[in-house]
Amino acid sequence: MQKTTHAHKYKRVKLNQTYKVYQCVKPGCGHYINVKLVVGQQAECWVCGDPFTMDQKAAKLAKPHCRRCVRRPDRQRKPIPQEVSVQCLHCGSTTNDPQAADDGFCTNCREEIRSITLGALE
Repeated sequence: MQKTTHAHKYKRVKLNQTYKVYQCVKPGCGHYINVKLVVGQQAECWVCGDPFTMDQKAAKLAKPHCRRCVRRPDRQRKPIPQEVSVQCLHCGSTTNDPQAADDGFCTNCREEIRSITLGALE
């Protein structure tokens, strides 16, 4: 059997009630290491996928990640949605309506189509 070297992608698992280990989750890899021995080992970050050296903080995580991928409160987590101008498929007018980005119709045409559809159902 060929031995392949790679940075292990560790996940903490319990083998029984008291024995915790890190298991490599990459296909074809059966590597296990005791939680107490993982500090200093090369691992693959769960967030960015880059290799990093496990430290004390990473060893406390179930899915360890590198220090660059830590969530910080001073950073914004989600980008602020920008207004998108969409051209209506029915009348051709330009609108900034967020729902127009989903269905392609301005508010007036959406109401008109809704009333026609409801009238046909009655």
